[in-house]
Amino acid sequence: MSLFFDYKVSLADEQPIFSAWSNSEYQPILAVSTRIGKVHLYSEEGESHTKTLMARPSIPNQLMWHPYLPILYCFWEDGVISYWSENDNSVKEEKSVHGCRICGVAICPDGSRMVTGDEHGVVAVWSTSRGLTPICQYNKEGAITHLAYCTLATDSGEIPSTDKMNKFFFFAGSSGSVYLADDQRRCSEVCKVGGQVKSLLFYKEDNSIVIITSTLLMVQFRVSPNEKLVPSKKVKLTVAGNPEKIMTIWGGPGLLATVSGENMIRLWNLERDANYFLTLADTDPTGKILSDKIISIAYNEKKRIIVAGTHEGRVVMWKCKQLLSGEAPANREGWEAQLPVSLSPNPITQVSWSSSEAVVSAISLTSSSVLSETTLKKKVRDGFVALQITNNIVEIRKISKMDQPMQFVSTIRIKGMDISANILSVWNGKTIESFNLTTENISGKFNKQSLKCAVHKESVLVYGKWQLEVCNVQGIVKQTISMPESEGEVTAIDIQGDTMVVTTDTLIKLFDLTRREYKAKGMARKFEDKQGQSHGIIRGSCINVVGNKVALLVDQAPKPNIVFPDSSVFIYDCDIDNFMYHDFGNSQIPVDIAWDTYDQRLLLVETECFAVVSEEDNKVEEQANQAVSLFVNTESGIIKQDAVKIQGEILSIIGLNVPYMFFTGKDVGKDNLSGIGKIIKRTMRDFLGLEQSEESVIKAILNFSFYVSCGNMDEAFKAVKTIQNVSVWENMCTMSVKTRRLDVAEECLRNMRFARGAKAVREAKNETDEESKLAMVALQLNMLEDAKELYSKANRYDLLNSILQASGEWEEALKIAETKDRINLRTSYYTLARYYESIQDFQTAIEYYERSETYRVEVPRMLYSNMKTAELERYVNQKRDSELFRWWAQLLESKADIAGAIRCYTDAEDFGSVIRVYINQGEIEKAMNLCKEKDSKVGWYLLGQYFERQNEVRDAMQLYAKSQRFHHAARLAQENKLDGELMSLVLRSGSIKLMLKSAKYFEEKHFLDRAVVLYHKGKNLKKALDLCFASHNYDYLKTLVDDLSEEEDPATLLKTADYFIAEGMHDKAVHLLVSAKQFAKALEMSLAHNVKIDENIIEKIIPEDNSNDPKKKEMIRSVAKLCKRQGSFQIACKIFTKLGEKLKAFKCLIRLGDVEKIKQYANTAKTAQIYVLAANFMQNTDWHNNADIMKSIIFFYTKAKAWDSLANFFDTCATVEIDEYRDYEKALVAEKEALKYVSKISPANENLAQRLQKRLNHLDMFVTARKSATTKPEDMVKICEKLLETPNIDNSIRIGDVYAQLIEYFYSKENYQQAYQLLSKMRSKGIILNPYLDQEIIDTIYAKVGVKSNSADDDMDEPID
Repeated sequence: MSLFFDYKVSLADEQPIFSAWSNSEYQPILAVSTRIGKVHLYSEEGESHTKTLMARPSIPNQLMWHPYLPILYCFWEDGVISYWSENDNSVKEEKSVHGCRICGVAICPDGSRMVTGDEHGVVAVWSTSRGLTPICQYNKEGAITHLAYCTLATDSGEIPSTDKMNKFFFFAGSSGSVYLADDQRRCSEVCKVGGQVKSLLFYKEDNSIVIITSTLLMVQFRVSPNEKLVPSKKVKLTVAGNPEKIMTIWGGPGLLATVSGENMIRLWNLERDANYFLTLADTDPTGKILSDKIISIAYNEKKRIIVAGTHEGRVVMWKCKQLLSGEAPANREGWEAQLPVSLSPNPITQVSWSSSEAVVSAISLTSSSVLSETTLKKKVRDGFVALQITNNIVEIRKISKMDQPMQFVSTIRIKGMDISANILSVWNGKTIESFNLTTENISGKFNKQSLKCAVHKESVLVYGKWQLEVCNVQGIVKQTISMPESEGEVTAIDIQGDTMVVTTDTLIKLFDLTRREYKAKGMARKFEDKQGQSHGIIRGSCINVVGNKVALLVDQAPKPNIVFPDSSVFIYDCDIDNFMYHDFGNSQIPVDIAWDTYDQRLLLVETECFAVVSEEDNKVEEQANQAVSLFVNTESGIIKQDAVKIQGEILSIIGLNVPYMFFTGKDVGKDNLSGIGKIIKRTMRDFLGLEQSEESVIKAILNFSFYVSCGNMDEAFKAVKTIQNVSVWENMCTMSVKTRRLDVAEECLRNMRFARGAKAVREAKNETDEESKLAMVALQLNMLEDAKELYSKANRYDLLNSILQASGEWEEALKIAETKDRINLRTSYYTLARYYESIQDFQTAIEYYERSETYRVEVPRMLYSNMKTAELERYVNQKRDSELFRWWAQLLESKADIAGAIRCYTDAEDFGSVIRVYINQGEIEKAMNLCKEKDSKVGWYLLGQYFERQNEVRDAMQLYAKSQRFHHAARLAQENKLDGELMSLVLRSGSIKLMLKSAKYFEEKHFLDRAVVLYHKGKNLKKALDLCFASHNYDYLKTLVDDLSEEEDPATLLKTADYFIAEGMHDKAVHLLVSAKQFAKALEMSLAHNVKIDENIIEKIIPEDNSNDPKKKEMIRSVAKLCKRQGSFQIACKIFTKLGEKLKAFKCLIRLGDVEKIKQYANTAKTAQIYVLAANFMQNTDWHNNADIMKSIIFFYTKAKAWDSLANFFDTCATVEIDEYRDYEKALVAEKEALKYVSKISPANENLAQRLQKRLNHLDMFVTARKSATTKPEDMVKICEKLLETPNIDNSIRIGDVYAQLIEYFYSKENYQQAYQLLSKMRSKGIILNPYLDQEIIDTIYAKVGVKSNSADDDMDEPID
C-alpha cells in the first residue's frame, strides 16, 4: 500500500513561479524559481540542496534541465539565458540573441540542440555540447510560444539517424503560422491556422504534428519524408472552460489530455478516434470538491499516472489500470481515480513529475510542495502488528490486545521498518532510529547509509558497502558479515525466529541467529535449476517461522533493458534444496508475501490484477486484487487454500497469524482527503466464529483445512475426530461449502446433528450440477451470499431469482429476471406487485401488475377490495382497456346503474352485453337495431332466446342461424316438425355431429334419401351405403362410392363392388376391390377389362415389405406387365425394380424415352447389360449435337467394357463427320479411337480390326492429300488417283469428295479439259455433282470446254435409301 505525503519547500517569503526536476534517476533535484529573481535547488523531500543558485534583477520565466546531464537552464523575462552545471557548480549567462521575454523552449531528445522563441518573434537554435552556443536564428511575426522537435521517418519505416532526429523542429505562436525549420538556416511556413496556437505536440507513434488553436480547432498533420505537411485530421473541440487558458499534454501513446478551467480533464484518443473525460467527481467520495476547477496537468510515463492541480489548491490523480498493455485507455473505465490531496488555499498553477519515482512538485501562488509516494512499511512478527501510518509515524498493536494501539513518532521520514519482540527500528537511508516497545521511548539513534536493515532481538542488522553489520541500538558494531561484491547487491533481508535470509539478485543465503555470533547455514544457493538455468531476478524474499522455506518475489529480464514482474511466487525448500513455484496467471502479479507466524506451512501472497481490454467492445474488464493464502509442504507442493478480494476499505496485506489476517486500510482525514494508514484485522475463512477457541482446536482445524485442500479426506477427518464442539463442526461445514466439498459438508452435518441440513444434502443430490447441490446446503446454513454465487456459477438463475426475492433484494432479482431468467420475468413482476400491495404501495403495485400483464384482473381486485373505488374508476378510464371496461360495467350493472353499464359495455366493444341489457329492459327494437349494426353473433343468439320464449319459432330459428347456433335452430325445427327448414339448416351448419343427429331423425321418420345425404356428409359412409341399398338409391350410390376408403367395412366394399360389376362399371369396381384388399380379383378384372390402374392402386396392391412369398411376387409381376401393356412404363419400371428385375425395368424405361432418367437408372444399376442398352438407346438420339449424351455413350460402353460396341460407335462418329460435315480430320481422329478400343476386345475380332484399319488408312491418305493441295499438288493428284483406283473405296470415304478435290484443283489451274473429264466420270458413276461442287464451278467448266451444262441433272438430289 502506498500513500502520497506532502512536504513543504522552504521558500521563506518568496513566491514561486516555476519548478523543474532534474533527469537523474538516483537523487533528482528540484529547481524552483521565484518572483524576486532567484532560483533554488531542493531534494525530493523538500530539503534545500544548496544555497541560492541564481539571482538576477529579472523574473525567471521558465526552467529546463538537460535530458541527460546535470545542467539547469533558466530563461528570464529580459531574454537572458542562465545555465548551471553541477559538475563545476558555476552559473553562466548568454544574452546575445534575445532581448525580451522568452516564451517557448524545446530541447532535442539527445540534448545536443536547444531552440528558444521570444515574444518579438525571434527563434534561436543553440548547441549545448559546450556551454550554450547560438547556431542560427529566424525572425517571424508575433510571439513564438510553442516549439517541438520532430523525427522524419522514411516511407519504409527506418529509424532516423541521430542528426536527422535533432535537425528538424516546428514552432508557432500568436500569429497562427506554423513553421518547419532546422539548424541549417532552412525555414518554411507549412500552414496557417485561425487564432493563436495554444498547443504544438509531436505525435511520434504516428509521425505527425498536432496543433490546437485558441478557436478550439485541433489539426493533425502527417510529417512526410519530403518534409512537407500532409493534413490527416481536423476536429472542432468542445470545451466549456476558457480557451485562452487551455493546456494540452500527452496522457499516453496517442492520448491527448486537455484542461481549461473545468472540473474535468478531456481526453482524445487519436488512434481510436474516441474521446471521454475524467471528472473531479471520480476522485471525491465526500462531494467536497465538485465545484473546484482543474488548471494544470502533468503525466508520469513510467507510472502511467495523470496528476492535475486545481483552483482551490488541491492535487488530484488518476492511475492507468492497463499497466501491462502499452496502449492508452480507450474510455474512462481504464483509469482509477485516487483520493485528492489539499496543499494550499491558492490555485495550483503548475505540477510536474520527478524522473526517479512517484514524486510530484506543485506550485501555487504562495508556496511550493513536494508530494512523495510512500509505500507504507508493515510487519507481523513476534506477536505484534506494525504499520507505518504516516511518513513518520508507526502504529504497533499486540495481536492479543488489538484494541490498545501504540504510536511511535520518528524524527525522520521513514523509508524502512522492522520489529522484534523488544524493539522497533526505522530508517530513511541515512539515519536509523530505534524504540523500546516496553517503555515506548527512543532507545537509540545513529547514522548509517543504508536502506536494507533488519532487527533481531535488540540488535540492528545494517547492510552497507558489501557487508552486513550487526549493531546495537546506539550503532556500535558487534559483528561484521562479509557480502562480497561478486554476489551482487542485496535485495532483501528478512528474519523470523532465529533464522535470517539475505537475498541478492541471484543468491539466497541463510543465517543461524541462535548464537552470539551469527553464522551462515550452509552454502549460498544460486537461484537456478539443477541444469544451471536461472529462474529470474530476486526482488523480494521472506522466511517462514521455522526457517526451512523461503518465499521469493521474482522479476524476469529477457533483455538487458526490459524487466517485468514474474506471475509466479517461488519457494526455496531448504530441506530438499529445491525450488517450487505457483503461477497466478497472466492477469495477476504477486507484489507482496508474508509467512504465517504461527504455522510454518501457510503463506499469504498479495496479487495485483491488471485490467484486461476486451477485443470486442474495447471495454476494460476489471478484476480485484487478491490476498491468496497457500499451503506449502515438501510432499504436497504448493496448494491454494483461500483467496480474499482486496477491495473496499482493504488496501493491501500486512501479514498472517492464525486465525487472523492483517491488512492495511486508510482513514480519510477531515483536512486531507489523501488519508493515513490503519490496521485492519480479518478472521480467516476457516476460523469464523472460532477465534477464541483453544490452541488444539485451532491446530486441528488448520490441519483439517490443509488435508481438505490436498484432497486427503481420511487424514482430514482424522485431524478433527476428537472435536465434540458443534460450533466447530458448523464452521467446518461452512468451510466445506466455500471449498466446494459436498462430501465434507455431509460429514459435518452428521456431526452437527442437524437433521434439516442433512435432509437438504440428500435432496440436493437430485440436482445435476455440484454448484446447485452446494447452494442448497449453503441456504440451510444461512450462507446467502455463497448460495447466490453458486447458483450464478451453475447458471440456475431461476433459483437465484427466488433467493433474491425471498431475501427482499427486489432490484437485483429484477435485474436477474430481465437479463438471465426471462422465462420467470412476468412471475417476478407479479410477485413484486403482490409485495407492494402488501405494504399498501398501490401505485407501485399497479406498475408491476401492468408489467406482469395481470393488471386486468389484479388491479380491479386490489383497488376494490381496499375500498379504492374512485381510484379504480380513474384507472379504468385512463387505461381504456376493454377488459377493464367490461369489469367496471359489470360492477355498475350489479348496482343497477344501467346507463353507466351500457356506456362501459360500449367502450369495451362488448355489444352482446349491451344487447342483453336492452333485452332485460324490454327494449327489443334497440337490441335488434344494434344487432343489425354490429352483426353481433352473441346478440343474435340472445334475441333468438327471447323470441323462443315468446314462442315465435321461425323468427327464433332464423336468429339462431345468424348467430351460428345451428343446434338450437335444428332443435326447434325438430320439435316443431319443420323438416324442410331442418335439412337446409343442417347442411348450412357444416357440423358433423348435427348432421348425424339429424340423419338419425330422418331415418326414424323414413326419409331415407335425406338420411343418406346427411350420413354421407357426416362421414358415416357405412350407414349411408346400407341405406342406399335398403332404399335402392343407386343413383346416389355412384356419388357416394368416390369417398369410400379402405377403412370401411370390407363386406360393404365387396357388396358395392359386386353392384358395380353387375352394372359394367369395372373401373369403380376395381377401386373398391383394392380398398377391400381383394388384390387378385382386382388384378384379374383389370386384365380382363383393361382397366387402367394408377399409382395409388399399385401402392395398395404392392406391399411395403420385401416379401419372398412366390404368390405375392407373381401377383406383383402381373401388375408390372399390366402397367407395361397399358403404357405406364415408369410405373412398370418401379415395380420391376422392386422385384429385382432391373433389366425388364430398364427396358420399360427405354420405352418411356426419357434420356435423363435412363442415365440416372444406368448409373444406379451398375450392370454391364444395362450400360450397353443405355448406350445403344442414346445412339438413337441426337447425340452428335449433344456433347453430354455423347460423353454418356462413351462412359456407358467403357463401364460395360463393350469394346466392340465402343469401336463401332467411334466408327459411326467418323461416318457422321464425313457425311454431315465433310470433316475428314475429325473422322480420322474418331477412327483412331475406334481402332484403339478394338485392340481391347477379347477374344480379338480380326474382321472388325481389319475393316477399321483399312478405313483408317484410306482416311489418312485422303487427309494427307487435302493437306498437300497447296504445298505439293502433284502428290495430292497421285494420292487421289490411287484412291479412285482402290476397290470398294466407298466403304471408307465418299468417292465424290475425291473427285471434287481433283476437279477443284484442275479448275484452279484452269485445266478445264481435265476437270471436265473427271466430271464426266462422276456422272458415269451416277454421282450427283451438287453435294460436292459449287454450281458455278460446274457451269464454268462446261462453258470452257464448249459443252452445254445440264443443271437439272446436277441439282438432282441423291436417292434416299
